[in-house]
Amino acid sequence: MRLFVGSLHEDITEEMLANLFKPYGSVEKIELVKDPESGASKGYAFVTFLDCECGKKAMEQLNGFELAGRPMKVNPVIARQEVANPMHSLDTEDADKSGVDLGQTGRLGLMAKLAEGTGFKLPKSAEQALSMREKQIQAQIDASRAAAAVSSQYRATPTSASSGNSGPSTPTNYSSSSSGAASSSEGKSQCFLLQNMFNPQLEREPGWETEIRNDVLEALAPHGGAVHLYIDRQNPLGNIYIKAPDVKNAESAIKSLNGRYFSGRQVKAAYIPLANYSKIFPQSVSATDTLRINRNHASHSNGYR
Repeated sequence: MRLFVGSLHEDITEEMLANLFKPYGSVEKIELVKDPESGASKGYAFVTFLDCECGKKAMEQLNGFELAGRPMKVNPVIARQEVANPMHSLDTEDADKSGVDLGQTGRLGLMAKLAEGTGFKLPKSAEQALSMREKQIQAQIDASRAAAAVSSQYRATPTSASSGNSGPSTPTNYSSSSSGAASSSEGKSQCFLLQNMFNPQLEREPGWETEIRNDVLEALAPHGGAVHLYIDRQNPLGNIYIKAPDVKNAESAIKSLNGRYFSGRQVKAAYIPLANYSKIFPQSVSATDTLRINRNHASHSNGYR
């Protein structure tokens, strides 16, 4: 099964995509589309799974998953020729010679084409099936256009500084020429993101971000803690950005926290390339001291379970 993966940050590499998709099954091929002249990523890729069910599972779990501050778009690939013109393949010379493997919707399309100008009407169920197929094709076209329109500049996800956190000095767009390589051959990094940690529309108590910070630091303590932490308090995705002392600490924390529940919300964890993290949070470059829990707000019960 071949998947279209769009809305990717320009620093995302094939190695990083492999690290993200391989847990769902055997990956046959990963193609990150790049500009032939500059070699820069165009913001989308194609991932091919050996098993169709594994591909479907990856699509269900990763569509909308935020990677490096952007929610990915993961959709099944429709053949380019079919997207451009679903009926074109019926008019080629090769098709006349060897025939065409139409499939169910292809046969319906052929019936519709033959019926043009004859007054013959397709059964209602056939029309509905053909209409559904056309909608699927249009959805793939829209997804491809969206990927092509991705800006070469990265919109930093953090929206505002949070109390007690080292926020980004420039929460605006930036352009990076670095490869974004993570800190190991497997695409791992000492920096990572925790998503779905809170809902800013529901948080009303003063100092709520400090209470969440304490909970997160307490959960990170068995895994080496954190040297930098930023709560993106206005982000609707509930993002918290963390820099661990080293890659092993980050790996341990991600394995422990990914999929766990925090105050009734299932948390997603993902690596962020160190180069990207350092550009979003310049203060984190020199951060070496392990953060401590603010005991003045430590009365809040830990939300993890």
